[in-house]
Amino acid sequence: MGSGTVDFLDIAVVPDLVDWTKVKLVNVALAYEDAANGVADRTELRLKQGDAEKKWRVAQKDLTKTSYTSTITYFGTDGSRKVVGPTSETALSIFLELPA
Repeated sequence: MGSGTVDFLDIAVVPDLVDWTKVKLVNVALAYEDAANGVADRTELRLKQGDAEKKWRVAQKDLTKTSYTSTITYFGTDGSRKVVGPTSETALSIFLELPA
């Protein structure tokens, strides 16, 4: 791969498995870092009932660096909050589902 070449890591956040009778909002914090190439990207995606999947696109200079971190916060209809992560990920899709 030549110097200056940029590709993209495209991550889909899929809310199809969320039980919206128990969850009113999901916040997904995502972070990608490739310090050697000066690449750092962070975002937060918020999903509520009726939302379609959301995408996060990250510029990559080193195609071997495919891992990123996710922290998912589920806000319950009963006022509860459940945090999952931070978790190291390599999958191109994150399927949201409130853990038991």
